[in-house]
Amino acid sequence: MPSVANKTVTMTRLLITLLLLCTMGAKAQTSQTLADFNARKAVLTHGHLFDIFNRTMTDGERDAMRFLYAYMPVNDIADYDGDFFLNQVRATLAVRTQARHRRAGGLERVEEVRAGTQDGRYRGSRC
Repeated sequence: MPSVANKTVTMTRLLITLLLLCTMGAKAQTSQTLADFNARKAVLTHGHLFDIFNRTMTDGERDAMRFLYAYMPVNDIADYDGDFFLNQVRATLAVRTQARHRRAGGLERVEEVRAGTQDGRYRGSRC
């Protein structure tokens, strides 16, 4: 089992990659990613490494999981349970959703901060 420091660095890289993928507006799985995922799945037939894909997922979750499994180090696939990665994907997609909601209401928020009325917690013009 990898050390906690290595696990943190690896997961940070994966989450940054996922956030970038999600925020760049990737709409559909590329054929290359899908081909790489299928090639990896065909090679890694020992154990239950891909059983997580039998679970119910949204299209976005499935696309992100395929991306992760296509490009993450093989030892991470083998060392960690698929539920761990699915939870990370769900958390990342939740952040993306929250960011979209904040962007949609962002103009009002910026005006509140400029006026110094942000629930009385901050007075100033920084935003």
